[in-house]
Amino acid sequence: MGYAAARNRDLASSNTGTRFLRGLWIVCLVLCIAGSCCYSFTMASKNGWSIFNNDPDNDYMKDYYALPWTRFPSYYLGVLTAVVWYEKEKEYPDFMLTRMTRNVVLCAAIGLVLVAVYGPYAGNLQVKCGVLTDDGLDCGSGYSVAARAAFVAFVRPCFVTGLSGLSLVCFNGQGGVVAGILESKAWLPLSLTSYCFYLVHPAILTLSLESESSMTTFNGMLWMFRFAGFVVVAFAAAALFHTGVEVPFGKLQKRYFWSY
Repeated sequence: MGYAAARNRDLASSNTGTRFLRGLWIVCLVLCIAGSCCYSFTMASKNGWSIFNNDPDNDYMKDYYALPWTRFPSYYLGVLTAVVWYEKEKEYPDFMLTRMTRNVVLCAAIGLVLVAVYGPYAGNLQVKCGVLTDDGLDCGSGYSVAARAAFVAFVRPCFVTGLSGLSLVCFNGQGGVVAGILESKAWLPLSLTSYCFYLVHPAILTLSLESESSMTTFNGMLWMFRFAGFVVVAFAAAALFHTGVEVPFGKLQKRYFWSY
């Protein structure tokens, strides 16, 4: 009896310590994400970074876009979502949101995604500063420094936060019509190649642009056909990488690593 009681106390103590460390790790992760966003906002306000190509030249690509400590919030919000789902399934497998809470979360998540995707649209309507501006035309995004800094620091975390909310509700079997649309098998070909598409499309765009022998006059119909061509070529390349790299190496990984 004494041994069993002592063993139970040790297990309870171990579980408490493990939960504390997990909670501490989650808190640290949230603080790092928030700190990175605040750093990006502060530096964007100071240096005039902008996500809009028509704003005056700045060091956005060099000092923000390419650096891991400014870009990692989007990725680690995904990690945080996975951790939250893991903890929910382990500790509270039967937990369900009320109908009202589910609707609020779904609407808020969809709203965040739409704001992140379409919110910057108005900033791209005017010409680039320094081009055709001698005639008194307005140039640049037209947003204030603070607004441009907010776009830099929060537009991507905003999108991922919305996507995380949608994912968690759908994973919990409460997505309803939204889950039915997102989980349709019609998306399967795109989902299998989307990450490879993301990896290869910059190379295809660069190859096309660098191969031009002269400047091209902008024309809506021309760029529509060029866009369609880029999409077809990029997805063809993505399909080759998926079938030739991802699938065989995924099978090797599953056979020699996941089996243990």
